[in-house]
Amino acid sequence: YFGTNPIAFSAPSNDDRIITFDMATTVQAWGKVLDARAKNQSIPDTWAVDANGEPTTNARDVHALVPVAGPKGYGLMMMVDILSGSLLGVPHGVHVSSMYK
Repeated sequence: YFGTNPIAFSAPSNDDRIITFDMATTVQAWGKVLDARAKNQSIPDTWAVDANGEPTTNARDVHALVPVAGPKGYGLMMMVDILSGSLLGVPHGVHVSSMYK
């Protein structure tokens, strides 16, 4: 299971403003699924898949979030996971414990 593996980037400009980019590498952030669960609402079938890898509209059945941009997004997710996990010597990939359990 890959999480949303966010990518964030900031850089200063020459006029003291900061340019910032921050995104999840999934179609939708996990928090939106949790909001839908709490409100007993359905989600778009493009956000997530169930335990069988099938698209789901039931927020309670979500097993994984869909990567943005298909295979390219999956590659970005994997890159972030490797750079922020294995290179730092901390759990990554399926070894990361859930922050919700």
